[in-house]
Amino acid sequence: MPFAFSQIKTKLHLAGKPPRTKAAATAPIADLDPHFLFSFSGIKTAVLRYVELHNLRPEAESRRDALFTGPDAPARPTVEDALAHCDQLTLDLIASFQHAVVGDLMKKTFAAAESLGATRILVTGGVAANRELRLRFNAEAGRRNLRVSFPTLSLSTDNAAMIAAAAWPRLQAGHFAPEDLSADPSLALGR
Repeated sequence: MPFAFSQIKTKLHLAGKPPRTKAAATAPIADLDPHFLFSFSGIKTAVLRYVELHNLRPEAESRRDALFTGPDAPARPTVEDALAHCDQLTLDLIASFQHAVVGDLMKKTFAAAESLGATRILVTGGVAANRELRLRFNAEAGRRNLRVSFPTLSLSTDNAAMIAAAAWPRLQAGHFAPEDLSADPSLALGR
């Protein structure tokens, strides 16, 4: 079930719209071709449809529940514990998704580096902890005679630190979110 780059869309819908944040307006990315921007909604939908079509969800949920909540659940599950509870179809789905996403990240990152004449690339955030991404980026950087750097695994985290840093001044000022606040993935920081 190989997923394709065609299922990973560019954010062309943002063309001509003003940047949502000051950083987006001043960062070099503001001047880049919109084809260098990432949107994974298409491939996420493709995975969801695949899961629905192959009825993977009910079994996967029961295996997950057994792994993390059952009487025999390990105190701290390992990757091996999780893999033991996955069927081959699920593992193939995960590998295919990862391969397509890492490939798209590489394609756009190296194209942007070439466009800007960059000699170095820094890969950060939670994605920088992905082993396949590190291996493939290093290999491609070597082929292109570019230097690629990654933070240590302990520093390759998601946005939790950024969220905490943004929330701290609001907490100190006594500004709290309303109880009916819901998730909004497109909400700009500071709104």
